[in-house]
Amino acid sequence: NIKKQVDSLHIESFGYIENHIKDEGLFKIRMNPVRRNGRQRIKLDQPDKIKAYIDRRLSDTGCDINFMSYTYEGVLRSEKKDMVMYHNSANVFGHYKINNKDKLIQTISKGIGESRAFGFGFFNIFL
Repeated sequence: NIKKQVDSLHIESFGYIENHIKDEGLFKIRMNPVRRNGRQRIKLDQPDKIKAYIDRRLSDTGCDINFMSYTYEGVLRSEKKDMVMYHNSANVFGHYKINNKDKLIQTISKGIGESRAFGFGFFNIFL
């Protein structure tokens, strides 16, 4: 059964991360800086608003962010089946120090913010 194989790999992967994660290191994440206005998402494209969005989203990751830099990529076009979508994109790089290992592992497994189905919000750490 493919689902059992995937679940087994998933559990093994996080066991590996839990045993090999360092107390501090480098991270990378692509984020979709937007704000909501009801159901509509409105892109944030001003540097101070993007920075505030990133700070807010990274504040509950299970680690302290000692240094962070980002590159604003603008709006990216994505296609899924017959739909075309546009995502605001910022690549974030930085240095983390763990303050809650369980929360960090949860962050790595679930992602952060909007548009995870399109490759956004995945907190990558370098082991």
